[in-house]
Amino acid sequence: MIDNFFTLILMCIFVEAVTKLIFYAAPLQGIKNYIRARTPMLYSTERDEHLLDCKYCTSVWVAAFFVSMYLLFWPNIILTFVFYVCIIHRVSNYLHVIVGIMNDKQIDMRIARGKR
Repeated sequence: MIDNFFTLILMCIFVEAVTKLIFYAAPLQGIKNYIRARTPMLYSTERDEHLLDCKYCTSVWVAAFFVSMYLLFWPNIILTFVFYVCIIHRVSNYLHVIVGIMNDKQIDMRIARGKR
């Protein structure tokens, strides 16, 4: 069972990070294309896209896969390693965005002060 609320939050961050990696990481595009080519049953003619083209759908399956691995094999050193690497990666990206916004505001304030 999932230990506590903090673990659940970490799992949410993990799923979001892996979903982003599936969509944007160049090294994973080959794997993604391989899966798409071999799973025509996951192609929707209504939406004219594959399941892996939908971020919402992909996140559901990433979550299902990871929760299965968590319940079956936790604690496992490799699973733990991947889990924390993805979480740290994603949280550091959030912090990078926050610091970037703060730096932009500071630069804007300096520019506005110089115009007076």
